[in-house]
Amino acid sequence: MNPDAQRFPVNSSAPPSTHLGSLQRWIDFTAATSGEATPIRHPRAALFGGLTAPEAHPWLPNTVIASPVEDKDRARQWTDRAVDGGADLIIPLVHTNEDLIRAAYVVVSVLTDTEPVWVQGFTEELSDQAWADRCAAVRDETWRMRRYRIDQAGVLAGATNATFGALVDVLHQATVRKTPVLLDGPVVAAAALVVSKLDADAATWFFVPQHTGIACERIALDACALRPLFDLEIKGAFDGVGALVLLPLLQTLLRGAHQAS
Repeated sequence: MNPDAQRFPVNSSAPPSTHLGSLQRWIDFTAATSGEATPIRHPRAALFGGLTAPEAHPWLPNTVIASPVEDKDRARQWTDRAVDGGADLIIPLVHTNEDLIRAAYVVVSVLTDTEPVWVQGFTEELSDQAWADRCAAVRDETWRMRRYRIDQAGVLAGATNATFGALVDVLHQATVRKTPVLLDGPVVAAAALVVSKLDADAATWFFVPQHTGIACERIALDACALRPLFDLEIKGAFDGVGALVLLPLLQTLLRGAHQAS
């Protein structure tokens, strides 16, 4: 059985003559999480890791309001303010650095019991020495955190990365407030994995528009039983750029389904 058939109820908003294939999953997801398959009215982007709105601006659709999550202590409040202000979709945008990437890889390795070398994967974007250095650092930290394997809160505390902790808190609070989230990128996927371990129903509020092609992301998404809509391998200086690129298409699909209903 298609796992998405269990996750989202079938929506008949598109006319019988229209066959959207896998794109129908986005329409069904929106109908299931918002009550109807209508275009997103107030998408909000959460900026992490020092990412600023001007840096994200070239990729931001005009309809998306972006604001920074200043620190972990204010992460849940950011989500509450966004939802109370009308946000009906949250898109995390994360400026990644080596410490943040390593934290994400360690979390995925521990929570999925996957060897660090497979979580890191093989990429031409790193020199052989940089790849080896990262792999060794992730391996050593993973062994340190093995005792937290069945303790998700311990994994999060052990990650000791404030940006990653803030990201987890924003995603978790979004699920508490029943607000859908677009996941894009390995760091965001790792945070979603933590939230899914904390709350078994959390993944019903997550949608993955595309796969970046990074091993860590694929392993985390598989553990959450989440399947990307596209396999485009869009990635850049920050996690979430692929979601921004695809948002106009996702809005067009919802607009067409709504007008056809």
